[in-house]
Amino acid sequence: MKGYLKKFAALLLCVCLLCAVLTACGGNQNTAVNTEDDMSKEVTLTWYIMASEPSGSAEVLAEVNKYLKEKLNAKLDLKFVQPGDYKQKMQMAMAANEEYDLVWTAQGTNDYPTNVANGAYLELDKLLEQTPKLKALFSDDMWDATRIGGQIYGVPMNQVMFDQRGLWFKKDIVEKYNLPVQEVKSFDDLTAIYQKVKDSEPNIIPLRNGIIDQFDSRDETFVQGYYIGKDGKVFDKDDNNLDEFKVMRDWYQKGFFPADVATMTDEVSVIRAGKIFSRYSRPLPGVEAKFHLQYPFEIIQLTTCEPALTRAGIQGTMTAVSYNSKNPVRALKLLELMQTDKYLFNLMAYGIEGRDYHMIDDTHAEREPGSYYVAEYLIGNQFLAYIMPGYEDTVWEETEKANMEAPVDPNIGFSFDPRPVESEISQLSAVSKEFSGILSNGLDDPEKILPQYLEKKDTAGKQKVMDEIQKQYDEWKKGNK
Repeated sequence: MKGYLKKFAALLLCVCLLCAVLTACGGNQNTAVNTEDDMSKEVTLTWYIMASEPSGSAEVLAEVNKYLKEKLNAKLDLKFVQPGDYKQKMQMAMAANEEYDLVWTAQGTNDYPTNVANGAYLELDKLLEQTPKLKALFSDDMWDATRIGGQIYGVPMNQVMFDQRGLWFKKDIVEKYNLPVQEVKSFDDLTAIYQKVKDSEPNIIPLRNGIIDQFDSRDETFVQGYYIGKDGKVFDKDDNNLDEFKVMRDWYQKGFFPADVATMTDEVSVIRAGKIFSRYSRPLPGVEAKFHLQYPFEIIQLTTCEPALTRAGIQGTMTAVSYNSKNPVRALKLLELMQTDKYLFNLMAYGIEGRDYHMIDDTHAEREPGSYYVAEYLIGNQFLAYIMPGYEDTVWEETEKANMEAPVDPNIGFSFDPRPVESEISQLSAVSKEFSGILSNGLDDPEKILPQYLEKKDTAGKQKVMDEIQKQYDEWKKGNK
């Protein structure tokens, strides 16, 4: 009986929290946005980011606040939340109507579209008029990619924005066996390479996990787990992925994946030990150098498809202003400073000069092992970062150029409102969690599992979601010809 009561209490708490989120957040939509900012008044700005708290953070924050006092008459309360706890923490904060100012968000993590739909974030269009340097950093296409219902709710972090797929390979193994990794054009090419590694290096795992859609073109628009094709029709890739799932099954049976491929929790240690030959990655300028800063070996990067500037890529890392912020203009001014002030950005990212890193010259620096570090993409403009050992001097110029030259997804401005099908999306998410890992990692026969997966998706409301996407897309397309 006691166990039942505990379970009932836990369930009741979850229901109450969900109701609180929908009530507290959803009811805010008609509240007027405060566009006033009395700079003579010192304020404290609270900012949540998804990161483990690094060593020496208190000392760094003290230096940050000395600088912010001078620049913005503000103090920063930077809240570090472990990645595994981040989504739940922010849901709890929203449910409690917590007053904070800034929050890291993305399309898939701390789900940006859903949080906007629930009223958690502030419309920024008018506020951006007070931060012209921030507004000017991004093209109209990039800002359009952040829009939901025609409004901007998130500020992109200025970093790699184009979407592209690839793989990295351990350079020493590639060179030892003269493996033709740069000639790879298909799964068959990879099969031959992975078999060679498996046969020649039995203690090394050929591939971290399964890779689906690796060689697909980037001329399709990803929306809520589905795609809009070049013909403007919504479709489900899983309907046509049997052959790729068969490849993953074959690879799993051949031993190309770790035995615990679906449950591995500490891949960093396994990679650091040199036990993984290859892994999915985004082929970015300077990625080889950045990897070598983190791991004791070098990699070779392969690009497997053409780049594209997509909504998903831009929404991959953003910062939003909370609807409950008491100082939204000052919060946005802080984001502007993080995206335009080289000193502040590097202080927040790399810590205190002489303790956490040392300068080689005016633009080059070297971090001390194990010192303070916050991932650049979480906090601001990566192109302001000092150049670390191994990076080409032109890495940031090349990355910005790639952002600007990548073909733009013609549907980049389309935003899907998930609220009409929230229940179905929730059910489909549960189905995907049950099956997708099995199929993508080859854990069971896809000819048996895929029909079960598709049937459960149908039962969970797949067609209703696809129809809603199609409906909203067609309506948007009419006004954007």
